[in-house]
Amino acid sequence: MVEKWRRYNVINMSKNKTQRNILEGWNMKKMRELYDITSSKRVFQSEWKTQGVPFYRAREIVKLSKEGFVDNELFISNEMYDLYKTKYGVPKENDLLVTGVGTIGILYRVKNNEKFYFKDGNIIWFKNKNFVLSKFIEQLFKTSIIKKQILGSSPITTVATYTIDTAKKTTVYLPPLPEQNQIVAVLETWDGYLEKLSRKIEIKKKVKKGLMQKLLSGRERLKGFSGEWETVKLGDICDYKNGKSFEDKVVKNGKYQLITLNSLDINGNLKNENKTVNVNDNSLNKDDIIMILSDIAHGNFLGMTNIILENNQYVLNQRVGALKPKKIINSIFISKLLNINQKYFKSHGHGSSQQNLSKGDILKFKINLPSLKEQTAIAQILTTADLEIETLEKKKKIIEDQKKYLLNNLITGKILV
Repeated sequence: MVEKWRRYNVINMSKNKTQRNILEGWNMKKMRELYDITSSKRVFQSEWKTQGVPFYRAREIVKLSKEGFVDNELFISNEMYDLYKTKYGVPKENDLLVTGVGTIGILYRVKNNEKFYFKDGNIIWFKNKNFVLSKFIEQLFKTSIIKKQILGSSPITTVATYTIDTAKKTTVYLPPLPEQNQIVAVLETWDGYLEKLSRKIEIKKKVKKGLMQKLLSGRERLKGFSGEWETVKLGDICDYKNGKSFEDKVVKNGKYQLITLNSLDINGNLKNENKTVNVNDNSLNKDDIIMILSDIAHGNFLGMTNIILENNQYVLNQRVGALKPKKIINSIFISKLLNINQKYFKSHGHGSSQQNLSKGDILKFKINLPSLKEQTAIAQILTTADLEIETLEKKKKIIEDQKKYLLNNLITGKILV
């Protein structure tokens, strides 16, 4: 990464006269000067099909922009597409499509040989006139320069919209075309690396998920292990204790991290909510324990678990419980096993507006338990997989920060390629 940075020879000139001279070569343009801005022709809902030519709404454009693909569910007939292509035209390579409703201002640049049509009113169509590098505008729409204009054009009292009229008035600052190409080349290098990292992370997650399903169920055994697994209730191997209400005791830089219903993400990973308390009762923090969400909150699942280790300074808030082993078991194994059995906890949840689990529901859950040695071996494999994914995600965050810095500075001329 450092070698690539040096090869591009990026020089910060934001505080000297040279910067002003360079920016003199840039031009301020309205988007109407660079593109023909319009929308598609109306396609009525009665004309939607289940097969044919893909038909995109704003939600599909957002996914295409962020992920590069979409599992489309709506289509129009080939006959309608050919008719519209002849009479009105269809999106071509390097045309831009920008969402005008919902999540507004999300841009998708049309790639080569794409055959699709899109919904009128929801998406603004920037028809390329070859006056600017569309890849440069694509990067520019990711910056606050454009986002502020888009959000500022939308009435506060209504649903957010970005209209054809305001799109035509959107202002951009453009360097000469050769410099646009250079800037895009730098940014696409980072984009390409981020894409590779994202694919690698997804592959690792799929491998880990497969390992969990096979190893935690006993369908696949590790070499050197045999024999039947013992069926036990969770209450046979763990005691359960509810957390307490500490919300009124939250302070800055307290001794203990407070674990709440929002502290676990959808994968059971611990987030830092920056909530700390100073309390005398730390009875939940003396042994390795498994914390378990007993209520649903903000998308978390009932029964989602994580491990609190002996040396970590945590206390649990109300509606977050603790499973404390009363036999020698591997807590990581148990935690992973519970996290792949969300169907059980969901089916045993009580309440309509906010589901919750009772102590009895949790402790009567039956699990198949191998020997301690096999539990530990399985836990080590899954922990290694977790660490590999965590390392890649940290690396991705670093690259994302680098890309963001480059994007906001190269695209404004604050640093020069």
